[in-house]
Amino acid sequence: MARPRAASLFMLSDPAWRSKIFTGGWLLLVPPLGWPALLGYRQALSYHLFHATDSALPPWRGQLGTYWCNGVKSMGVIFTYLAPSYLLLAIVLLSRGWRPEEATAWLAVCFVCVPIVSTLSLPIAALLALQGGWISLLEALGLFGLFAVLVFFIPAGFLRVSATGRHLAAFNLRRVFRLIRREPRAYAAAWWHSTWISLVGHIPLPLAPWGVTWAYLAIIHLFNEVLHRAGDAPGSGWYQTLAADPRLAESRAFGLSRMTDASEARVRVLELGRFGVPLPRFRRRP
Repeated sequence: MARPRAASLFMLSDPAWRSKIFTGGWLLLVPPLGWPALLGYRQALSYHLFHATDSALPPWRGQLGTYWCNGVKSMGVIFTYLAPSYLLLAIVLLSRGWRPEEATAWLAVCFVCVPIVSTLSLPIAALLALQGGWISLLEALGLFGLFAVLVFFIPAGFLRVSATGRHLAAFNLRRVFRLIRREPRAYAAAWWHSTWISLVGHIPLPLAPWGVTWAYLAIIHLFNEVLHRAGDAPGSGWYQTLAADPRLAESRAFGLSRMTDASEARVRVLELGRFGVPLPRFRRRP
């Protein structure tokens, strides 16, 4: 079964985990750079989980350009998966006489400049089309349903990238569907826990950049557990080491606790039942 506590706290096995999460958080404040770079960083983390590397988390130093380029490729995977929903909406709108306006162009520019919210462009476009009378409520619900189904398969596509190191492998739909058929409960559990982790990571303003970065790392660990369970992991690495760490054993506790990270520093953890949130430290110890 899924190990959400291990996924949410494994980063403590890296002595530099705080600075690496903070770096990801600061980059998110630079929209055109941050989200693609963080997507590329997630791919590098998948490599660390299944290969022998010096640290549990990938380094940022000297790799930003590589992460950004790989992140743009990851965006290509995401929007290729979502393309049928965009195409269907466009066909319906154009067939009913709709033509792009200046407001449409400005909205597109906003999504390009702030790519982290670009995955919401289809739901927003559908809502605007519904409000404008271009589509019916039933058609809007159908688009939302199609969008949700496509989103459901995206992580499985990225697991093929983890297994092969190639973005084009995400489109090997036969292998993608086979992975889900082999581990349906594990895949559904990864989605369930990821949803809650993502929600917790995005809520705590003004700490959302820290929270989003932490959530992304936890979600990558959760879904790559499915790859490991299916026997498709490309090798052994930090995943095996982390699996044997007693600090990451499952817990049902709620409240604040303390743990020791790889640098022997004390870390406050917000325990939320099946998973825990490592909290940032704002003051140096005397």
